[in-house]
Amino acid sequence: MDYFGNRHDEKYVFKRVSWLNYSEHGNYDYITDGSIELSTEADLVATGSFSFEGYEIPDTNDLIRIYYRFTDEFGNTESHALATLFTSYSELEYIDTLRGIKAKGTLEGKSVLSVLDESMYGAPYTVKRNENAIYKAVQILKSKNLLVNYTPGSYVLSTDHTFDAGTTWLEIVRWLCDAAGYAAPYPDELGIIQLQPFDDLQRAPARQIFRNDANSIMLPEIEVENPWQETPNVYKLLYNVDTCCMIATARNLSGSRASLDARGGREQTEFDETGELPETGNRLTNLMDKAENELKKVSADVEYVTMKHAWLPLYLYDNITIKYADFEWTGNVGNMTLNLEPGTMTQTKIKRELYDTLEIERTGEYLRGDENED
Repeated sequence: MDYFGNRHDEKYVFKRVSWLNYSEHGNYDYITDGSIELSTEADLVATGSFSFEGYEIPDTNDLIRIYYRFTDEFGNTESHALATLFTSYSELEYIDTLRGIKAKGTLEGKSVLSVLDESMYGAPYTVKRNENAIYKAVQILKSKNLLVNYTPGSYVLSTDHTFDAGTTWLEIVRWLCDAAGYAAPYPDELGIIQLQPFDDLQRAPARQIFRNDANSIMLPEIEVENPWQETPNVYKLLYNVDTCCMIATARNLSGSRASLDARGGREQTEFDETGELPETGNRLTNLMDKAENELKKVSADVEYVTMKHAWLPLYLYDNITIKYADFEWTGNVGNMTLNLEPGTMTQTKIKRELYDTLEIERTGEYLRGDENED
């Protein structure tokens, strides 16, 4: 399929998808345009907004799946799902016409993760010691009628962990994934929730190369951001349980473009607390390991590169390379905005990280108790 040549007969198809069994049945032909935004930094990951006008209105109890179809210059036709979303009316107006009552308005879309974000246990909820974190997350997702694709994980919880009353199921699942070293749960274009190790996603081989040549589908502007002065260069992590309280500090001493040099005394500190550590090994060492890993996430040599281009079959976390003029960037897709109009103008933002350049200093301290009191 030629994505870089001429595209003919572009069309967006809006399918009704049953919430109960995910089967497709019928089209919503009266949706006229819209946009979709995907972001690894947003809790719900996928959102959208769509305009409609016709003699029916979408059933907001079910899902909408958006497909992009086109034929290339060689006559090959392909169809790709872009997102699967719940919708609700943000605007709805009825017009009396000769043919009957016509409806028009705007639909706001949000991903299937919204069923977790809108529900909670309603009382303090405890996940038990020795439970497998990823298996527990999968159990919760399936109990909410969500389809799940996951890589099995071996991490088991070292202690009971109780969530306050009013904590949403999405917050609990995100916590379990973080404890196991997984990326936050995210839906793919079919609405299937993905649970995958964070490092596996970050280090995947390049899936697509964007070149600045005669076949380029990029628009001429590329924006590069490097917010190094606001990037944390120190990460402090507190572990506080009944028998022990300790703190670990990780400092980025690289003096890289990504952050201030912590040796110079200018610190941008990020702080967090945890009550969860692996059971094997020294607890303080495990805490320092965790602080170092978190520092790498927030303080790596990082740039954000944003480009506009005709749509390609990409999704969040895909690894791509951009070759533009004399520059080259390789990173993971963090954000995408798709305009549902001819040409499917897409804005893609990649996060380019170079973990191996970091020089990290680690320290740890017992504030109460010690390792022998376990």
